[in-house]
Amino acid sequence: MVTVVHATTFAPACQNKCASAENFVYGNEHQFSAPAAWSAPALWRSWPQKISGSAEDWYTPKPAGLSAQHPVLALGFSFSHTVCMLIDLSHTIEHGMITYKGLPAPLICDFLSHEASRKLYAPGTEFHIGRIDMVANTGTYLDSPFHRFATGKDLADLPLDSLAGLDAVLVKAPVSGRAISREVFTGLDVAGKAVLVQTNWDRHWRTDAYFEGHPFLTEDAAQFLSEARVKLVGIDSYNIDDTADLRRPVHTILLGNNIPIVEHMTGLTQLPPDRFEFFAVPPKVRSFGTFPVRAFAAVKQHR
Repeated sequence: MVTVVHATTFAPACQNKCASAENFVYGNEHQFSAPAAWSAPALWRSWPQKISGSAEDWYTPKPAGLSAQHPVLALGFSFSHTVCMLIDLSHTIEHGMITYKGLPAPLICDFLSHEASRKLYAPGTEFHIGRIDMVANTGTYLDSPFHRFATGKDLADLPLDSLAGLDAVLVKAPVSGRAISREVFTGLDVAGKAVLVQTNWDRHWRTDAYFEGHPFLTEDAAQFLSEARVKLVGIDSYNIDDTADLRRPVHTILLGNNIPIVEHMTGLTQLPPDRFEFFAVPPKVRSFGTFPVRAFAAVKQHR
């Protein structure tokens, strides 16, 4: 048992700042316990999970009644903190925008306009209720297994821990050629992580060039990522598969192994190679395999 003797407070937390367990120095087993008489704050009881809170949450007075038999770890630390910078990786959905050639553009309009709503409420009170008619494959979207397999998990079946707060790595595709093979990923630490593939194809977004000659993953790359047990794969290209290959092997392999796919990403040039978290959470829709997401990364900057 390792008993905490004293913890100094850190600078008060503020918006978008979080204390990180990585800043702690603690026992060899990365665990601690305290005497039963010590009424520790609730946050300590969840140690060493990732946590955040105010200085008041973290201040811990020296517990009384410690005996010489207690191994002691004196946490005479001053907390550092991290600024969580959020980076948007999604395209904006707009009326009339074409995402995928052959699929209709979204129709965005008023169901109830501000002006029309005024007669329904007290003077000076008005609301807007919008209406959108679109196919699921619009903008930056996530594919669940149901997109490819009738018996696969749909959007409502996906657990949140497969979509949010994922440790992630950025992989830059070769400049030459379209096919991204397994060699690009070999030697990288991708197990249990979201793998985001940067091709820079998003520079063609909203142009005719976006629909033709796009970069894609090869079948052996998908097999490698599946065997490496990645949690999610994203790409800033028109399709993660070669659209000329009607078998769609990358979708088949990844979704067949319950690995969600995010396509039509943007802004990957803003990301570091690793040490960031990825989020891409769609609505919880039953019997739907695909839906737009507000994909973003949280990049920690230590201060």
